[in-house]
Amino acid sequence: MIFQTASVIGLGTMGHGIAQMLAIAGMRVSAFDNNTDARESLHNRIRSNMLVMQSLGLLDGIDLDDVLSRVIICETEAEALADSQFVTEAIAEDLLVKQE
Repeated sequence: MIFQTASVIGLGTMGHGIAQMLAIAGMRVSAFDNNTDARESLHNRIRSNMLVMQSLGLLDGIDLDDVLSRVIICETEAEALADSQFVTEAIAEDLLVKQE
């Protein structure tokens, strides 16, 4: 099965990179983090990563704005999970947080 939509819960060090790579692969990615700063900085962090990758010749033929347009920042976890075919979480390794 080829997924068209994905959700990434947790947008820290790993989560934003996962969202980035899923979007580069062509998926529409719904992204959520409880931390407002993580949500608000997501597109800038992805843009920064991709510019470095482009400078190294790793993203030839990949349009930055096209990739960013596939990353949807959601205000709630429920919004991020709606209609998703694939879900991954990258939240802090804290059992209490993961059980919420």
